[in-house]
Amino acid sequence: MDQDMDHGDAQKLLREYLRMGEHAFDRNRIFGDPVTHGDVVLVPVGWVAGGGGGGEGHAPEAAPGPEEVEGSGHGWGMVGQAIGAYVIRDGQVRFVPAIDVTKLAAIGMVGVVLLTLLRRRR
Repeated sequence: MDQDMDHGDAQKLLREYLRMGEHAFDRNRIFGDPVTHGDVVLVPVGWVAGGGGGGEGHAPEAAPGPEEVEGSGHGWGMVGQAIGAYVIRDGQVRFVPAIDVTKLAAIGMVGVVLLTLLRRRR
C-alpha cells in the first residue's frame, strides 16, 4: 500500500473495486440482446466467472527506514464463454447448447493418447 494512503483512502479504493465488480457481473454479461429472425427469437447465453483481491502493507517494528516497508497490491480477473442460446419459436422455448469444437478435439486427442498408452502396456 502507498505510504501516503490512509485507512479512509484504502476504504474508498475498496469500494471502487466492489462497484466495478457489480457492473462486471450484470445480466448483459450472461444474456446477450435478443436477435429476431422471422418468427424465431434467439437469446444468447454465456458463462462468466471472476474474482478479485485486495492488499495491505506493513513495516516491521525493527525496520530501520522506509525501504523496509513491505506491501502487496490488488487484482481483478474475469473469464467467460458462450454456452448456447435460448430459441423461442411459436410460444415454445428450448435451450440449444454451443459446441466448442476445439475443446472436443482436445478431449478426443487425449483419449487417443491414453488408449495408445494403455495398449502398449499389454
